[in-house]
Amino acid sequence: MFGKSLFRLIAYALAGAIAIFLGGQLLSSVTWVVVAWRLGNSTPLIAVWAGTLLLLIIKRTQNKDPLSMILNIISWACILYTSVVMLFVALPMGLIAAFISMGVTIVFCNSIMDPSGISERITTLLEPAEALGQSIPILRSSSLSTGASWSSIDKLKMKALVIPSSFRGHVINLLRERPLLPVSFTRYEDCDILIVRTCGEEKVLRQVQLALAEKAVQNIRPLSSFMTNAILGLPLLEQQAGIDLADYMVAIEETTVNRILEMWPNRITVFPNRMGLRVVVRYESAPGFDLEELPHGREARILLGRDTTLVKMGGTEIAGESTT
Repeated sequence: MFGKSLFRLIAYALAGAIAIFLGGQLLSSVTWVVVAWRLGNSTPLIAVWAGTLLLLIIKRTQNKDPLSMILNIISWACILYTSVVMLFVALPMGLIAAFISMGVTIVFCNSIMDPSGISERITTLLEPAEALGQSIPILRSSSLSTGASWSSIDKLKMKALVIPSSFRGHVINLLRERPLLPVSFTRYEDCDILIVRTCGEEKVLRQVQLALAEKAVQNIRPLSSFMTNAILGLPLLEQQAGIDLADYMVAIEETTVNRILEMWPNRITVFPNRMGLRVVVRYESAPGFDLEELPHGREARILLGRDTTLVKMGGTEIAGESTT
């Protein structure tokens, strides 16, 4: 017992000594960069920024474990170091300006390392304004057809997989068994297409492909990014032809969902959910069924962006939270 305590004490002392040594070296490095900047030599500061940005770009393009975990730790250490440097660089302009400089540095570096996370947060923050615009009749028609919807599709980096119709039942069963998969399953004329909402994370696509393989789904054909965005943008083209996004409705009740799945009408979209599958379809394709309207102002995010993580209908979640 005493030996273990002594060993632990020595380990803590050694770790503390290393931390003090590294901290002193980092403090000296920060001081050197800041002093050089104030003396008119900007080369060290440029080198710090160049090294940090290069590492963040490498981290963004590297998705393999465990290298990704190591790069993530190093990247955050570089972000912290660069932000501290910018804090002291801006300190002569005042304490407030220094902290603003530090905060802007952290946000900027984080956006370089993970741009999808920033875009998701911005979209969430703009959601109340979007809903307000949808509630104003004069703005509703124009707000749904803006180019922002097309750009949001591209930013989500979604992937499309063409599934042979003979494996349709396998995919439906997969969605029932794994309600948290960030996918949706849509019929486009004679093609069944599985849309994977990757948000730029290639490992999400690999996880979905592995799940499909476990269900013995074969002959899967991936589509290019151009074809994927074109397919996802079809509701916008339909809107220009007079088919409003509000014409799409959702089926929640299990019997209704199963009956519509048997019909498998054109443009049907199936979303996984903890409480059972959710089916989005145009009313004219399933007349007389117990369908509910999509949440007002969020039709575009459901139909174009396949974003159902924040959508609720009468307290009932339309689709499970996506995981990456």
